[in-house]
Amino acid sequence: MELFIFDLGGVILGNIGVEAEASARLGLDEGVFHEDYGLHLNTLMAGYWTMETYYRHLEERFGVSVEGDLMRLCFHPTVDEAVLSIVDGLRSAGHRVVVGSNTYSSHWYVMDELDIACHFDALYASHLIHAVKPHAAFFDTVLMAEGHGPGRTHFIDDSPVNVEGARAVGIDGHVHTGSASQLREELSSWL
Repeated sequence: MELFIFDLGGVILGNIGVEAEASARLGLDEGVFHEDYGLHLNTLMAGYWTMETYYRHLEERFGVSVEGDLMRLCFHPTVDEAVLSIVDGLRSAGHRVVVGSNTYSSHWYVMDELDIACHFDALYASHLIHAVKPHAAFFDTVLMAEGHGPGRTHFIDDSPVNVEGARAVGIDGHVHTGSASQLREELSSWL
């Protein structure tokens, strides 16, 4: 049995950008918002800041009022059903398939709301395991939880940097270019 770790945003989900809508809702220049968001994104994804902490930061830093869960309100993902079909095929072939995602609480709800969780054997979110890709700690945590070594593990992500992080710990990495047919071809020997 092989283990397959699928990234969520950019692989399973499309249309994941939130910055343009979030900055517009706050009345901030998108470039200014982007810079600040980038400074705090890993802290959010590692679960060291809650969304509420980040929203208080925005209020203090920019003098704006953040109503509700801003990042959830601005998140409008679409599901790539063709990639989910590959996931289902891998599971039907007897392999273990899990999600390994850099994310935060405001976006993690989609696993149930978009009926994605049922396609996977387990779910690993950076904000819950307190480790962020491409760091070895992320992959080590997933491998340990799965009781699986890196040698028979495959990682699919749209970020070449994250794929290189997986390869650095001995995991077979695949950069997803957005083409489900290309991904199906790359994984065909396991389907």
